[in-house]
Amino acid sequence: MSIKQPTTKQAAGAHACTTGSAAVISPVLVTRGETTHTNQIAHIDWLAFTIRPSDDRDWRWLRTSLEQIFNIPEKSWKGTNKKWSGYQHRVDLINPLDRGESINLGLVGYGGKSQRGTMHVSLNAQACARIKDWSLVHDWGKSIDAIITRADVAHDDLEGETVNINVIRKWYDDGLFNFNGRPPTAQLIDDLGSKKGKTFSVGKRGNAKYIRCYEKGKKEGDPNSEWFRVELELHNNKIIIPWDVTINPSHYLAGSYPCLEYLSIVQEKIKTLQRAGTINYTHMVKWLRSAAGKSINAMLQVENGDIDSVLEQIVREGLPKRLEPFAGLHDALKRGEHENVKP
Repeated sequence: MSIKQPTTKQAAGAHACTTGSAAVISPVLVTRGETTHTNQIAHIDWLAFTIRPSDDRDWRWLRTSLEQIFNIPEKSWKGTNKKWSGYQHRVDLINPLDRGESINLGLVGYGGKSQRGTMHVSLNAQACARIKDWSLVHDWGKSIDAIITRADVAHDDLEGETVNINVIRKWYDDGLFNFNGRPPTAQLIDDLGSKKGKTFSVGKRGNAKYIRCYEKGKKEGDPNSEWFRVELELHNNKIIIPWDVTINPSHYLAGSYPCLEYLSIVQEKIKTLQRAGTINYTHMVKWLRSAAGKSINAMLQVENGDIDSVLEQIVREGLPKRLEPFAGLHDALKRGEHENVKP
C-alpha cells in the first residue's frame, strides 16, 4: 500500500480557536468515509479528566458513573491510604479477573482543600479498551462539564506499510512536523539492531502535544513484527481538549501534524488487540519451552505419558501478567487463532 507524500504547503495541521488564555484544538476533517466513532483510523488509548465540584457529586457517584459509562467495575476500586497530586485520597483501579490475578485500569484522586472539591480520573490503555460506547462517554463528559487533562490518540499500521520509522524520519527531515516554520524537538531511541523496537518522538512530554512513533510489535516481544504505532499525547497545557476527541479521535490525530493528515489505513481495534495478545502468547510459549520443557518431559516419563496427571500437578489458575490486558483473547486461543511455535 502506498501513501501520497504531503508537501508543506498542502499540509494543514490542527486548528486552534482562541478563547481567553487557552486555545481550543479542533479537528481537521478526514474525507475518507469516517462518519462516526465506530469507523475511525485511530482510537483513544489514555484518557484523564477532572470533574468540577458539585453538591450532588461525590466519590460514590463517581464510582457508579465509572461502572455505568466506562465499564469500570465498582469492585475495582482499591483504596491506597496515600495522597496523590494534591488530592487527599488516591484509589487504584485494579480489576480482578476470573482467569488472571488483576488488571491495572488507572486511578482516581479526590479530597483535599488544595483541589477545591474536584475529583480526577486517569484511565490507561487497558481501561480505554473496556469502553463499549464512546458516545456515552462523550455525552457524559460534556453534560457535567468535565475537563480533559490528557488524551492519547493512537493509530496502528499492523504491517508497517504506510508508516514506519523510516517514513517518520523522512517526514521530520522534510519539515512535515513543523508549525509556524519551526522544527520541534525530536528524539530517536535506537535498538541498535537488537529488534526490541525503535522509537521516534516529536515534542516534549507534558507540552500541549507530544507524539511517539514506535515499533509496537517488536516492543511487545515479536522481533519480526512490522506492527507500527503512531501515538499522539495531548495535555491541557494552554489548550482546551474538547470531548469531541473521544468520538472523533481520527480527526484530531490527522490534524495534529501536517504529515498525519494523510494516514490512510483503517484502524481495526479488535484485530490490533488480537495481534498484541498473539505476540505475547507466542513469547510465553517459547519461554515455557526453554525454562521448563525438559522438566515437563521428565514428569511425563514418571507418569507413563499421562499428560492429565502432569497438568494436574503444575497448572495454576490465572493468566500471566503479559496476557492480562487481553483477557478476551482466550476465545481466540481456544479456536487456535495463534501462531504455532516451533522448537
